[in-house]
Amino acid sequence: MRPRRRLASALGVASRTRRAGAFSKVTRKSARAWFDTPGAKLPKVFHVNWFRKGDAGKFLWPGFGDNLRVLEWMIKRVEGEAGAVDTPIGAVPKPEDLNLDGIELPGEARDKLFGFDRDGWRAEFEGIGSYLQEYGPRMPQALKDEQRRIARLLADAG
Repeated sequence: MRPRRRLASALGVASRTRRAGAFSKVTRKSARAWFDTPGAKLPKVFHVNWFRKGDAGKFLWPGFGDNLRVLEWMIKRVEGEAGAVDTPIGAVPKPEDLNLDGIELPGEARDKLFGFDRDGWRAEFEGIGSYLQEYGPRMPQALKDEQRRIARLLADAG
C-alpha cells in the first residue's frame, strides 16, 4: 500500500487524500505557474464528496440524477447569487441555498451534508500536510502554506 493510502487508512478517512494523488509533475507545474503570477485570477475550486455514507453505510446524497442541484449552487456561488456558511475549510452550502425540491433527506443526511465536522477535518488536514510534504520542494510552497493556514484555523476554533 502506498504511504498516502496507509496514512488515509490510519486516519479512517475515505480519502479525500487518496484522490489528491493526482499531483503529477504537470499539475504541480501548473499550480506553481498560477501562484507565481502576480495578480493572477485563480479559478474557483469546489470539493464535493458525492459518495459520502452515513452511519448505516448508506449514501447520504440521493444519487447521480440530483448532482445538477449541487452544480447549480456552485455556478450561483461563482456568480455571487447563492449563500453559504463560512468555515475554516471554505464555504459550505446552507440547505435553503440548494434546490432540494422533491428530495427526501432524513435528519442524519441533512445534518452531515450541511454540517461541519471539525474533528474530522482536523485529522484530514493533518494527513494532507503529510502528503504534501512527500513532494518536498517540488510541491508549490503556496499549497503547503494554505494547508498550514487551514490547519491552524481548525485547531484555533475548537
